Order: sequence, then C-alpha cells, then structure tokens
Amino acid sequence: MKIAITVWGNRISPVFDAASTLLVVEVDGKSVVGRDIRQCQPSRYDSFIVLLRDNDVQLLVCGAICETAVKRLEASGVDVAPFLAGEVEPFIDTYLENQDFTEFAMPGCRHGRCCRGRYKRVESQE
Repeated sequence: MKIAITVWGNRISPVFDAASTLLVVEVDGKSVVGRDIRQCQPSRYDSFIVLLRDNDVQLLVCGAICETAVKRLEASGVDVAPFLAGEVEPFIDTYLENQDFTEFAMPGCRHGRCCRGRYKRVESQE
C-alpha cells in the first residue's frame, strides 16, 4: 500500500493547499519498503489527483483541507486522513503499528469536535 503525506520540513504540512512537497511511502505489512519525494501543487486538484494516481497512492495524509478537495480526492478513489499535524516519522511509526491517528489530530480536532472523526485509522486496502 502507498500513502502520501503532504510535508513541510519534517512535519505534516498544516495546510493542504500550501504544501509543495509530497512524501510517498510504500508500506508492506509493518515495514516501509520505499519512499519518494515529489513536488506538488495540491490546489490544482486535477493535476494533484493525477500525481496520486500515477504513484498508486491509496491514502493521503494532510493537515487542514477544504471539503471540496476531500470530495474530489475521495471520488478519485483516494482515502483522505485530514486535519493531522506533527512530525512525519512518528506518524509513519504509528501507522505501521496499526494504531489510530488521534494523537496527531490538529488542535480542536481531538475528542471528535470536528473532522467527523476522520483522523481515526484508515484501514489499509491490502
């Protein structure tokens, strides 16, 4: 399975539209078997969706994102784990351990107050 994370330095980019770097991580079970960095323009939905499709991405991890973008991404077959924040490597470790993403929820998104609980674990499509 491949997951893509919008990144800013070593952190999940806080705003989807402002990200310019995408980390594509290939996961096999509890191991990372590949990584690739891609330049991106998420605000250009069509080209961003093509980038995800060309890289066989099944899950997008990102910070704040508008509902329009989520709907477009999900309609293209990509699961979205939005409103997440924090350092990328600990997030990947949490993902590999099959834990939910609650500790990475953006402030105000904990306790199910927003995001409709979308930051919980998205099951892999293995």
